[in-house]
Amino acid sequence: MPHPPPQAERQGALALVIKPGDEGAALIRLPADQLAAVIMVHDLIGGYFEPIGTPDWIAYVAEDERQFPDGLAANLHADALARALGWHWDHGDYAKGVAVFMGRHGTDEADVPQRVLDLAHVAGVLT
Repeated sequence: MPHPPPQAERQGALALVIKPGDEGAALIRLPADQLAAVIMVHDLIGGYFEPIGTPDWIAYVAEDERQFPDGLAANLHADALARALGWHWDHGDYAKGVAVFMGRHGTDEADVPQRVLDLAHVAGVLT
């Protein structure tokens, strides 16, 4: 009996990672395994994180600056992108440290939406 053809390896969500200052942004593919993806996001951010977003996108940002002994730099690019996408921070809050943007499909994470990428390109964050 012939073997079935190999299936394409499952991939995780495509994420837009924005670093503070002029460090730039990059697109990365997260692992398909949920635990491995969470660990990768934790490592990218450098500590515990929390979600922000709307029904079609989500961004993970540093949860509490007190966890970061050296503090966190303001991430003006991620902050402006989140605001342009419709996120409303609590008064006085803004994005700090690394931000990881993805798409949402119900309660699941998905590839970062094209409109997020388009805004990042127009803003010069992603070249």
